[in-house]
Amino acid sequence: MKKTIIFDLDSTLNDMHIQVRNLFKEQYQIDLGNFEIPKNFPFTLDQIHELVEKHGLLTSTNLLPGAKELFESIRALGIEIGVITARKCFKNTADSITTDWLKKHELNVDWIDIISGEKHLIIKARKVDCLLFLDDDPKHLLDVSKAKFSKYVGTLSYPWTKNLPSEIIIFKNLAEVSRFVKKICCSSQHEIA
Repeated sequence: MKKTIIFDLDSTLNDMHIQVRNLFKEQYQIDLGNFEIPKNFPFTLDQIHELVEKHGLLTSTNLLPGAKELFESIRALGIEIGVITARKCFKNTADSITTDWLKKHELNVDWIDIISGEKHLIIKARKVDCLLFLDDDPKHLLDVSKAKFSKYVGTLSYPWTKNLPSEIIIFKNLAEVSRFVKKICCSSQHEIA
């Protein structure tokens, strides 16, 4: 079975976290500062999802620096690229919006799965030979780490990912992820093919 690297989309490959913070600051005068939700936050998670859709954030997010180069280096190593995203929570056609966003940013993936929860994440991810699972959601990271179906589990460095257990790798940026992937592939080239 071909080795696979699985990516989350929002705040892993794009700047959704920055877009959401800006939305609340500009539209509702709520400063999420360091991305911490205030105790008296007036919106439910469902309402946040509705606002993300209403303001077009699913299509207007920017690619994080280094994402395209990371995908190119993974392709050069012969590794499959999958995207698993929890965008099923959005009411509109998240499937086509997500696929169009990936194409727009020239991120060529082998497969994409838009899921509706952690159980679906684990089920899908177990079906592939996962070398690295990269996400920003602490619950997803802990679930995947606990399930032990991925050789490595990692995240980008965010305020909400700083207190994760040491077995979850915290990367400064996507360029560091790229260097890590090259390093582990070069040290175990016989495992990749």
